[in-house]
Amino acid sequence: MESYDILFCIRNELDDTTEEWQYFVPYLLPRNVKPFDLRKYHASDWLYIGYEKGDIPYGIFHSLLSSCLIQWNNKVVELYYRCAKYYLANDDHYLIIKKEGPYIGLQYCYQKINQLDIGKLVIDKVKNSIFNKRPHDIVKNKLISIVDKRMINFQGARCRFYVKCNECNEEISITEEYREEDSNWIRCEYCTQQFASQSLHDWMIYNKELSIERWIDVRDDDPRNYFHLIASCVGVDWTKLATVLDPTIDTEVIEAKHRGHAYNSAIQSLNQWYRRKYPNATLNLLRNALETIDRNDIIIPNEQNS
Repeated sequence: MESYDILFCIRNELDDTTEEWQYFVPYLLPRNVKPFDLRKYHASDWLYIGYEKGDIPYGIFHSLLSSCLIQWNNKVVELYYRCAKYYLANDDHYLIIKKEGPYIGLQYCYQKINQLDIGKLVIDKVKNSIFNKRPHDIVKNKLISIVDKRMINFQGARCRFYVKCNECNEEISITEEYREEDSNWIRCEYCTQQFASQSLHDWMIYNKELSIERWIDVRDDDPRNYFHLIASCVGVDWTKLATVLDPTIDTEVIEAKHRGHAYNSAIQSLNQWYRRKYPNATLNLLRNALETIDRNDIIIPNEQNS
């Protein structure tokens, strides 16, 4: 029955002489389920895996889910027909894998914690896990292995990561040709618009240093919540904004480092301002600075307790 994708076997070695066998039957798994409730979690943007040649069948997808169960060897898992949510116990986060059209989507999430010190430790642990252990590469390599064994017509086809275009919502393949300084800025091959991909930052595809500290465990009005929005919109005015926020920020050094890339430069300058001025780096100061440089088009909501 395994060869016909009717059931899947998971073999866990408990010790040198004992194995535990578990089975799941895909067609008995719930199908019409609501999206996972992530209101108590910080969640990454979606990253997609796919082939240039076409759709990934459900039989391959369920084989992948089985392989991931073995990989992380953790019974804390929610398993459904079109998706699964694994708990990576050693890394303090969950990994969601879902079938979406011809692609397989990946998202990670971790608990919101209202204690700053503990929350910072969790964030650092999750970031290190994503960058060093690279669960997205693990899933991709498992998919390639399964496809190579079971889909002869896909042999030789390229398996790639994809991100969704912010403008037209089409999946865009990530290629090795992107320069590091352009790693978050992609031109869509469908609508030809350029967009800044939050997914590339969240999954640290190219460079850990470009990761944005956008998950906040203290309050919703923390200014870091809006760094991605501002950096995506401010353009060349990032130098004016940085100067208003903190005249000691060396915009020339930042610009030289990122070779004139406005988005990356804006992110670094905003992070510098926050680190230098914390705890006095407030949402009001950020909003006032945008007004000072006549960028009222970038809308920052009012603080509740201001």
